[in-house]
Amino acid sequence: MAAIPGITQNGQPLGDNDTVTEEQITELSNAFVQNSSGNLKVKLGDTRYYMVYEGTAVQNWTMVGLVPVSIVNASLDKLWFYTLQIVAGIAAGLAVLVILLILRRSHVTLRRKNTEIMYRDELFQKLSLNVDDVFLMLDAETSKVDYVSPNIERLLGIPWREVRQDVRVLAELHPKGDPDRDKNHLEGLLNGQQREWDHEYEHLETKERRWFHIIAMGSEVEGRTKHILVMSDRTADRQVNQALSDAVAAAETANRAKSTFLSNMSHDIRTPADPRAGRPCPGNAPDPCHDRQRL
Repeated sequence: MAAIPGITQNGQPLGDNDTVTEEQITELSNAFVQNSSGNLKVKLGDTRYYMVYEGTAVQNWTMVGLVPVSIVNASLDKLWFYTLQIVAGIAAGLAVLVILLILRRSHVTLRRKNTEIMYRDELFQKLSLNVDDVFLMLDAETSKVDYVSPNIERLLGIPWREVRQDVRVLAELHPKGDPDRDKNHLEGLLNGQQREWDHEYEHLETKERRWFHIIAMGSEVEGRTKHILVMSDRTADRQVNQALSDAVAAAETANRAKSTFLSNMSHDIRTPADPRAGRPCPGNAPDPCHDRQRL
């Protein structure tokens, strides 16, 4: 190794004990002559340095500095660590921001859908309160009631919450003598099928007999078979029909009574009331005989 003229370490010129190659010395000499700038990694003694040189405009001097590699690497490691932390923080912040935006959009969409569902449900409930049709939806497998319209309390006198808890409470409203009291009309009803039948119920509070026409439809909701029932109150129609039947029966009875009365009157008119009618009156008969003859 050769000494580098003008460059010292701790007041001693760089010499044979330092691992600076001839090529590096030549490169440094040319750089000094050209008054250029650069850096070089050298080993001086047991320590490795970064040699940094910078040309100046003062008499073609070159400023040279030595920085231990460990210090530079430690600084770079710390800078790299901080850089990674900053980048990771920025990435995490962006990820959180994206997640928050997605959650916000999902929340807004979900809230809008919930609002629409709430409005539709409220509208449906208001409408169902003023009609004589009860709507039910129950699971085909578990018979759990998913929905029942609140007007069932007005039509049958039973709170809708009780029906929601156990649909079998409706069977208890059938008259005890009804042969179809324990019949399961929904058994075997599949998706897309429909059944219709009539049922008689007793109002829970007034014990009034009420008649319903029931339409059951099988449907699939979220992969599960559901039974949708529409129970239409036909009590008023049945009462009208019964009143008409009673009126017809009464008219027929009255007509038969009239016919019997007219028949009896005709027979009475044709038959004399006095057994002596038709015989000649004696000469000394009282006036009623002559009156009868005049009739």
